[in-house]
Amino acid sequence: MISDTHHAAAQHSQTQNPVLSGVVEGLGEPYAVIDGMIVGLGEEVNGVTLAEITNGTVKLRRADGSVLTLSVRR
Repeated sequence: MISDTHHAAAQHSQTQNPVLSGVVEGLGEPYAVIDGMIVGLGEEVNGVTLAEITNGTVKLRRADGSVLTLSVRR
């Protein structure tokens, strides 16, 4: 029974949308701050992979292949 509860909690944390705090673009490789972690292109954080960074917007690919687009609030 405990493993079922743990499994449900793990699924819940993976289904929450990641939070984009910032993006750094310009000279060099771009990176984003997602869920408080610095992430480069192709890196994974909390079940999503950073696929693209363009003009303050990131595209994240989930394990199921779906794409989530997030933008920095201005």
